[in-house]
Amino acid sequence: MKRNRFGFFIYALVVCVGLSGFLFAARLVEDAEAINTIIPEKDTIEHDIVKLTPAVIAKINKRAGYEKFTEANKELDFIVGKKDGKVIAVAVIDSEQGKWGQIDFMIAIDPATSKVKDLVVLAFEEKRGRPIARRKFLEQFIGKSASDPLEVNVNFEGITGATISSKAASQAILDTFVVYEEVYKKK
Repeated sequence: MKRNRFGFFIYALVVCVGLSGFLFAARLVEDAEAINTIIPEKDTIEHDIVKLTPAVIAKINKRAGYEKFTEANKELDFIVGKKDGKVIAVAVIDSEQGKWGQIDFMIAIDPATSKVKDLVVLAFEEKRGRPIARRKFLEQFIGKSASDPLEVNVNFEGITGATISSKAASQAILDTFVVYEEVYKKK
């Protein structure tokens, strides 16, 4: 009898560990709530969907240093927050690869200063690193510009045990600046 209980325990443990990759995917914030968090003072929100040409895709990929966009994903949705008819923030949703899965960010740029206005983690598929969604971690990036270096544990404090997730946050910010400068500002 003890042997059967032990065998069942081992079986249950193996199943739980095997399924653990599926248990860590989470939608942390819906888009509407994220917009209200990162652009709270807006009167209106507009979606400015821009189709990327092959030439623009090539420029973005060159500046990013890797193939950020392909012909398959050639549209960008710029979420434009306005107050009294004036653009006060432009947000972009960016997805970055973590160690085990994708991490989705929404990052708002202040067009007056070209600096990060605010950001949130929308969704997370990592087993570790969930603390990157905490305000304390994200606030380190507010006020950063495209020219600011973003190296983990040099220019901002990473999350212990989640270096790849921390790097994904800095990469999302760098990529957001690239698409903002190469697409939105040049419209």
